[in-house]
Amino acid sequence: MEEKYGFFAQARDSVIKPDIALDIVDMQLGKAIIYLLKLCLLGALVSTVILLIQAYPLGGLKEFTKQIPDFELRNGHLHLDISKPVLINSNSGILIIENGGGSALLDKYKDYGGTVIYINSKGGYIKQGSEPRTFQWSDVDFQLSKATAESWFFNLAWVVILLAGAFMFLYFVASGLIFALIVAMIGLITNAVLKTDLAFGQLFALALFAMTAGRLMKIILELLHAVGAVDLGLPTLLNYVITTFLLTLYLNALKKRKDEELEPANPA
Repeated sequence: MEEKYGFFAQARDSVIKPDIALDIVDMQLGKAIIYLLKLCLLGALVSTVILLIQAYPLGGLKEFTKQIPDFELRNGHLHLDISKPVLINSNSGILIIENGGGSALLDKYKDYGGTVIYINSKGGYIKQGSEPRTFQWSDVDFQLSKATAESWFFNLAWVVILLAGAFMFLYFVASGLIFALIVAMIGLITNAVLKTDLAFGQLFALALFAMTAGRLMKIILELLHAVGAVDLGLPTLLNYVITTFLLTLYLNALKKRKDEELEPANPA
């Protein structure tokens, strides 16, 4: 297989041209594994994009933080830039912020059934259920401002998404190697029946390429699910059937070449 034969051409031919097996069996196993790495990288990139799509509601969090007044926590005291109490009501609960304490606003929501977070310049409490948990800013030994908190949170969100993408890549590689190993072991039967006389390493390389159709179907279904078009996955058993079927087509192509090589030349 020529070096200029790029990844996307390989992926295309792995699905629609069984004769690609003639090139795969002659390549080094390391090149087949590199192909798998590229295929898994594509899957991980798509999954990361999907995470970004799903994380888009974080933009709504920016709107939420606009309602929070500027603050600076310094020397055990929370400095708030407000002249009257602030009430933020959301689906997850109620946040009350004020400079002093004992406001009528707090009394109004003291029997609220959901989560209530109350914050003032000295401390506050969090009520989830019947017993509130109180805290004092004097017990906090660091400085923090609103701008710093927002920056930390959104940077952390990006780090989490990128780490998730890296983890998915490693998972796809590991699961892909195991999947190909199982398919190659199944292929030993067809290899014996067709008498293609391939070594197990060659079967393993063929299985790595035969995985392409199933992997691409998974990627497409994930994208369609992310945009709300379909809610359908690729069953593992069906993936094995598709991959094993492609491997059988590869072996048939190799069998055909072997038979052609054994045919006697036509007399002149």
